[in-house]
Amino acid sequence: MTVSRGAAVLALVAALSVSSCGSGEQTTTEDESLTTVSAEEQPAAGAQEIRNAEQRAAAAEERAGAAEDKATEAEQRTQLADERADAAEQRAEAAEEALARAAPAAPAQTIVVGGMGAEYGPPDHAVVDIGVEVRRASVVEASAGAASAAAAMVDALDAAGVPEADVQTSDFRVEPNHDPSDYLSIVGYSVHLGYRVTMPDVGAVGTVLADAVQAGGDSVRARGVRFGGDPAGLMETARQAAWADVSQRAESTAELAGEPVGEVLDVHEKVLVTTPQGMMQGGEGDSASFDIPVSPGRVGVVVLLTVTYAIGD
Repeated sequence: MTVSRGAAVLALVAALSVSSCGSGEQTTTEDESLTTVSAEEQPAAGAQEIRNAEQRAAAAEERAGAAEDKATEAEQRTQLADERADAAEQRAEAAEEALARAAPAAPAQTIVVGGMGAEYGPPDHAVVDIGVEVRRASVVEASAGAASAAAAMVDALDAAGVPEADVQTSDFRVEPNHDPSDYLSIVGYSVHLGYRVTMPDVGAVGTVLADAVQAGGDSVRARGVRFGGDPAGLMETARQAAWADVSQRAESTAELAGEPVGEVLDVHEKVLVTTPQGMMQGGEGDSASFDIPVSPGRVGVVVLLTVTYAIGD
């Protein structure tokens, strides 16, 4: 069968058209498939982005919290520094006030005034230094003689009412006796045995001493009598008198200077206690019975003051 050239061309065009239609349907199917895959993957990608955003937000919150902590710590340090600064200022002010009190400004003018007050009273006890001295050819003989005389004297003190506790041994000496014409030659020895006797009864001192002398005989040696008392009661009165004297002198001196008396700046005090020495005199009359006259005198306290005053306004 013979086919015309025109028919062949028409057949070819038809075939191309059919092929072209099939190819278009396949392309559309592939595009739809790609579109379908992209739509399925899109929710997963969004969730991942949300998680990433949440993580970034959490990290930002942590950084913000750390920053707030640091800010709080900085505020606390600042507050502590302020408190320390306030405390330092308070200490500085206190130190300045203490310095001002401890070292006040010296006044332009001062006067120094002295005064004295004295008070006297009867003594309340006596102290007697009494003993014995015996000379013999040897030390043993002199010691024995001194011991015998001292024992008799101490017994007399005891019989007169002087307590044993108030009789104290105060001296014991052994000395050689030399020939006046030859000092290198020893002709004997002297033994000294002394006692310190305290007597609370001042009025009985003369009688007690007479008894001791009679008991000890020619060996007795009396070295002195002292009277004393408690100066505490006398001291307060003497001090008041001294201050009265100082005040009067300060007023008089400031008046002469034409200025008023100010505050007391300095005080120096000196206390003197006087203890009279008793006088013993030989008695008259029967040598077998006598008293030794003793004058106890008075115990005195003297207070000396030296006071510095400020004067002027």
